[in-house]
Amino acid sequence: AIYDSGIFLAAQSLSSEQPVNVAYELSSDPYGDGQTMAQGCTSTTVTVTRGGNNINDPLTVPISLGGSAVQGVDYSNIPDEINFDAGETEATFTFDALPGGQFTGSASIVLDFEIFDPCGNNEFQTIELFINEVEDVEVTLESGEIACPGDDIEIIASPSGGGGGYEYLWNTGDTTSSIFITPDETEEYTVEVTDFCLEQTAENSITIEVPDFNPIILDLTDDITEQCPFVPFDLTAEVSEGAGGFIYEWTDSNGDIVSNQPLLTVIPSETTTYFVTVMDQCGESVSDEVTITILSPPLELTTSPTVETCPGDSVDI
Repeated sequence: AIYDSGIFLAAQSLSSEQPVNVAYELSSDPYGDGQTMAQGCTSTTVTVTRGGNNINDPLTVPISLGGSAVQGVDYSNIPDEINFDAGETEATFTFDALPGGQFTGSASIVLDFEIFDPCGNNEFQTIELFINEVEDVEVTLESGEIACPGDDIEIIASPSGGGGGYEYLWNTGDTTSSIFITPDETEEYTVEVTDFCLEQTAENSITIEVPDFNPIILDLTDDITEQCPFVPFDLTAEVSEGAGGFIYEWTDSNGDIVSNQPLLTVIPSETTTYFVTVMDQCGESVSDEVTITILSPPLELTTSPTVETCPGDSVDI
């Protein structure tokens, strides 16, 4: 008799962990991408680890080199292979980006590690790195503009060149890449930037211009004397100098706000004083007042109280 037979394999049941793993670490990350070395400044340490069931056997991992950088000229020598003794699980080597290489700008280094997987298939693990040419250190400064004395402003130092990684020293004593200041008058600010690789220092200065405004001049309508009540008058607040962007606030004798315009039209029934305050965009202000004097009070009508009387009686009204 013939019987059908088979073996059920659960998903991933034959998967195996890669017996060899390759990793690297830069001595510093001057360009922030984790794979670019600075010429003459950065080294890279490669770590090869192995696991699996065969760690008690010796193992050789060949290394092939590629890329536009030249070994021995642009970077120090890299071994042709990694040899593990029986029971050994980790091996490392370090190479440097050499100063004075032959390339211009940037050059690449490709390391191919020939590794056999658990099934005996030949695979590669690859590391690709770059070496950047190191230029002289420079620093530029940028900032916004000051609208008013005492405004906050940030000055930012942007260095370039060197091997990446910088320390800062401002004439204010700060050691950060940017500073916040609140100047009341025009001042010059200086920063020194030193890179960690070449230990080369660059200096630059920036002048922060702070405007110097004259005090606000307020020309207000003169006091007025009028015989009669309920006569309309235009009160005008004319301003000059200051920082501009003026805000007006008129109030009456009771302290109530009656207008926010330069021109106030009033119809007083009695002697009244009006107050005006003008503020510019920098918070400086000036105040004044104008009084309208009414010489004649408003007419008041007084009538007799209600009187009950009989027909034919006389009544005084």
